[in-house]
Amino acid sequence: MTSESPEVGNCIKPLLSVSKVKRVLKPGGLYIFIEHVAAKDGSLLRLLQEVLDPLQQLVGDGCHLTRETAIELPWGHSGL
Repeated sequence: MTSESPEVGNCIKPLLSVSKVKRVLKPGGLYIFIEHVAAKDGSLLRLLQEVLDPLQQLVGDGCHLTRETAIELPWGHSGL
């Protein structure tokens, strides 16, 4: 790790870049990402997400409206 390693990283596809971020981010650095998450099971919003998800995958480069991001990230809620 060099002094030129970033202290902050950002990403719009966090599930695809975790290993890269861990490799280049300074220890204690901040990783900021934007990711939509699935609404609460049984809610009207979740139903709408499930209906629109196939279209979103087609036009949104494979993004899923119903992804359980907190569950799928390899570090859960604890950090890198």
